[in-house]
Amino acid sequence: MGHLDPLSPSSPLLIRLAEHPPDSTAVVDPDGRQTSFGALAGRSSALAAGLAAQGVRAGQAVVFLIEPGSRFVETLVAIWRTGGLAVPLSPLHTAPELALVVQDAAPLALVASAALAPRLAGAAGREPLRVEDLVTSAGM
Repeated sequence: MGHLDPLSPSSPLLIRLAEHPPDSTAVVDPDGRQTSFGALAGRSSALAAGLAAQGVRAGQAVVFLIEPGSRFVETLVAIWRTGGLAVPLSPLHTAPELALVVQDAAPLALVASAALAPRLAGAAGREPLRVEDLVTSAGM
């Protein structure tokens, strides 16, 4: 088997995601907005590049706090693309619950949406990367 690019899909799940027709629906947000498999692939690749630029590598934990919907799925897939260990948090978690998971996971990186970043920062004692900034820096 040849050299595998660290940002290429390597797990069976990521390979299966890539097999779907690019125009078919991958995610339906709570507000009804749809994201195609092609858009999911492009955005998660861009996010993975942003995470890799921040030092995320295979086997490293990344805690993330993002509202349910396409951005959540894009972030999850991006972490998997880097080989990182995804540790999702729920917006419904209390501050002590967030702090406990962050402490237990000992993540290399924290990622949050702009709206939820203050909650994660308060629970973690450090500023998270904002997913919107990672997308912007990757040109998406």
